[in-house]
Amino acid sequence: MQVNVGGVASVLTGGATASGALQTHEITASGAFTGRNVLGAAASPLANLIRGETVTLSNGTQVVYGGIAGADGIGRLNFDAQGNVQSSAITLDTANVFAASVSAVTAIKCR
Repeated sequence: MQVNVGGVASVLTGGATASGALQTHEITASGAFTGRNVLGAAASPLANLIRGETVTLSNGTQVVYGGIAGADGIGRLNFDAQGNVQSSAITLDTANVFAASVSAVTAIKCR
């Protein structure tokens, strides 16, 4: 999952620490990882986020949506321009949402 952190392309990963914390890793021009930022408590409920998709909203905010490994629902992480998680949430599976066993998410642009 890609997010831009302070204008730098970064990759969002999970499970890379003993706590399974989500992290962002900056990407160099050659594609290598450089530096990392372990995301804080706001991201903790979504440590098992899988196959996410980054959407940039009209106000420039980046939001990552993804399935939840081992659970029903769709996870959401809202990032600020510096790559800090502003909020997280899980959209629960209901009759109106159909979010059981989500295995992948993709973004499309509709007019």
